[in-house]
Amino acid sequence: MRHKGFSLIECTIYCFLFAVLVTMVFTWATRMQMLVVQKNNAGSSLMSAHAAQDLFARDVSMAYAQSTSWKKRAEQELIWHTRDVDVGWIFDQGKLFRIEGVYATSTQSWVKKSKSLIADHLTKVTFACNVGARYEVVSVQSVIDDIQRVITIKNRELV
Repeated sequence: MRHKGFSLIECTIYCFLFAVLVTMVFTWATRMQMLVVQKNNAGSSLMSAHAAQDLFARDVSMAYAQSTSWKKRAEQELIWHTRDVDVGWIFDQGKLFRIEGVYATSTQSWVKKSKSLIADHLTKVTFACNVGARYEVVSVQSVIDDIQRVITIKNRELV
């Protein structure tokens, strides 16, 4: 007597092989998708860091080179006075903020301010501000997620 079709054991073996193949394909697809998401996040962070650097350069270019214009110079906080308002850049808990308003140096606090989130998910932001001996030249260095930029101001003009 000849049997047509598959036996139960053959069917079980085929199902097992198919399940293993499907598992391998889904594992590979999941890894590829996670890799793409990581690359997109890295690209987004890089674009955000570059945009923050450009905005920072624009703000610093409006600063005066006199020492009295620079109200606070710390590694993760930089505050200076422009013609109309005080401008501050602060890095706090992975977020970079730009603050504009009135900063009271006597109390080391903002009296009136508007705060904007510039970039999020940053790992490192540092500022360094060096005022020249005659206060005519100011060099401001910012490092935002390993992107370094040095901005030099001489007599209210970028050098």
